[in-house]
This record gives sequence, structure tokens and C-alpha cells, in this order.
Amino acid sequence: MLVTPVTNKELILSKAIANTIHNLFSSLLIILVFYFVKNVEVNWFFIVIALVLSIFFHSLLGFVFSFHSKDFTSVLVNVMIYSFVFTIPSALNFFGLIFKGEVWEHVLLIAPTQSAIKLIEVGFGAPIELKSIIGFLVLLLGSIFGFKYYVLPKFKEYAVRQSGV
Repeated sequence: MLVTPVTNKELILSKAIANTIHNLFSSLLIILVFYFVKNVEVNWFFIVIALVLSIFFHSLLGFVFSFHSKDFTSVLVNVMIYSFVFTIPSALNFFGLIFKGEVWEHVLLIAPTQSAIKLIEVGFGAPIELKSIIGFLVLLLGSIFGFKYYVLPKFKEYAVRQSGV
């Protein structure tokens, strides 16, 4: 990676964009099945935007997990920690089990998972509310600033460490 004729920025973006495209197609195929088989109403414009933003953000998050892991097992542990801290509370709120109420929906918006949920709900017909706008901004700004100020600066150090140089 250190001697290729591409920049670190291009390497990171190519991986994140390729992952985004792959997961976007997979997700859209599943949504198409529900659209045709179960007649689920879909706002295609909003669902594509929501999926692209959430997948791209979480692809960059994969770099962060890699930067702070020594082996594959520690990557899995980091993903589980992320799930316990950010995903499970959002899921419990979504299903109305724990963290019920409007206040929790706003508090949980700092979690990328909750932001993605609110954006995807708009893609399935929910009205555009302050929560969905905040969710959009959390994912967009998290992607931009995370890429520019964390993933990109840490990438060379990570590449050097992994190459054994």
C-alpha cells in the first residue's frame, strides 16, 4: 500500500465506496422483494440516500475498528462492544421494549444506528421530522469529519504497522 501509485485518500475511498455499492445493491434487492411481494410502500429517493449514508458511515467505522485491533478476534470484540453501546439501545427503542418515548429517540440520535433507523423510516413513508434531519446530519457530518480527521490521518500509521516496516 505504501508504494502504490494512488494516494491514501483514494485507497480509503475506493474501499468504502466499493463496500457501499455492494451493500446498497444487496439491500435494494431485499427491499424490491418486499415492494413486489408484500406491496410495501417505498420512497426510492430517500431509501437510497439513507442506505448510502449509513453504509458509507459504517464502512468508515470498519477502518476505525481495524486501526484499534491487533487481530480478527479483537475486531469482532470491538464490533460487539459497538453493538452493545449503540445498536442494542436503538433496537430496544425501535421495538418499544426499553428506552421508550420521544426523549429517548432524540437522545439516541447521537448513535449512528438510531440515525440510520430514522432515515430509513423516511424511506418507508415516515414523515420528515426533526429527528430524521438530525439523523441525516449525524451520519453526513460523522462521515465527513470521521474520514478527514480520523480515518485518513491514521491510515498511514496503520499501513506501516501492518506491513511490518
